[in-house]
Amino acid sequence: MSDHILLVGATSTIARHVAERWAVQNATLHLAARDVDEAKRIGRDLQVRHDASVSWSRFEATDYDSHASLLSTAETEMGALDGVFVAVGRLGDQAEAEQNPKHLRQIIEVNYTAVTSLLTRAAARLNAQGHGWITVLSSVAGDRGRPSN
Repeated sequence: MSDHILLVGATSTIARHVAERWAVQNATLHLAARDVDEAKRIGRDLQVRHDASVSWSRFEATDYDSHASLLSTAETEMGALDGVFVAVGRLGDQAEAEQNPKHLRQIIEVNYTAVTSLLTRAAARLNAQGHGWITVLSSVAGDRGRPSN
């Protein structure tokens, strides 16, 4: 595999496992996460254990002005951009969301609005270059589900 893959939400459990799978297959990876120190730790681990080519950067989903620059940074760091894997999400608190519209809006903003903004830019970029793919996880419930589900 020679894919150059941007993983957004790279510190999530599922993104870590996917990153390791791709590292084993010799993909070039760029890890983007709110916790850049953890992304760096994951990246260094992949470098040591799998001789992987990995870079990383900070990403805050609701910083809309940073979405285009994330894609540019990833492409610059990796030398190309073939795919985007998104595992961004905020579970929130169900009871609070039912009572607090502000909390509900925060969940919607992270899980839908911010992701849609990033994906719109990613799709345009990949379409302009004539190739590429996008994978988006719409729920991390398998990672940290609610007892009520």
